[in-house]
Amino acid sequence: MATGTPGTRRLLAPSRDFRGLATWGASSMTGEQGHRGAPTPNRIIDHLAATIHPQPLYATAIGGTHSTHNRVQVGVDKPRVTFHGGVSSGKRTRCSVGHPMTPWGWFRCPGTINGVSGVLKADGKHFYWEPKNGAPTKNGTFVSAHQRIIADKRHLVWSGKNNISSRGGQTVIDDVRAIVNTLGGAKRVIVLGQWITPRDDSTKKKATKKVNDAQRAQFAHNFLDVQELLTTSWGLGSPPVVPFGIRPVARTSAVPAKLVAPDGIHLNGWGNRVVTWALIARMQELRWL
Repeated sequence: MATGTPGTRRLLAPSRDFRGLATWGASSMTGEQGHRGAPTPNRIIDHLAATIHPQPLYATAIGGTHSTHNRVQVGVDKPRVTFHGGVSSGKRTRCSVGHPMTPWGWFRCPGTINGVSGVLKADGKHFYWEPKNGAPTKNGTFVSAHQRIIADKRHLVWSGKNNISSRGGQTVIDDVRAIVNTLGGAKRVIVLGQWITPRDDSTKKKATKKVNDAQRAQFAHNFLDVQELLTTSWGLGSPPVVPFGIRPVARTSAVPAKLVAPDGIHLNGWGNRVVTWALIARMQELRWL
């Protein structure tokens, strides 16, 4: 069913070469805590899905993941998976994954090993392979099934906040560059920068600035500077929040409390609305819409 008025559908209609949108990253991209603050829940992916309708939105982001997990999801890396005895039981089987990513408990990635389809999962301590249809699986290379959606899609990448301090930010810089290259290059991707949360220590603040500076230089107008957005009149005076008269926090780089969820880590509904507004505007500027 078509949504909105004929005028708004013409205004925001995807361009003819737009074949859908995929979102990559962690909880910021999933919109965690978007139910806080605003009178109605606000997840970035829900607003984007409505905006690009009838083209599909593939929401692949998983809360708590690192940029290293996102590398595997996108297909930058194809790690070797090994089982005790060299073969899985055909059921959910513990395995070893030759990759730096941690066995984060929410991690799930569909894919194949030696042509057998299944899902690579984790429980916080170990990785597991769950084959489709109970097929036994020999040791082999894991290939993410998400690769099938890459070729003709545009992408939003908001990756690396959970491991921002690794190597002083360099791990995230390197990982996101590799992810963007695998997704088809910067012209097909918008990279969202990280913002400094109330709970970030000096190490994280320094790493966040380093990552943002590097990505701003690398991706130019395909980089959305979320830190700047949430601390200046650009975002604080944007249509979603202009009635509140929010002003920048004097002499600091802090994001105003009106936009931050109670956990001090995520944006609330109003913060998500501001980011969504800026994303849609940037997509229009890039002629995706």
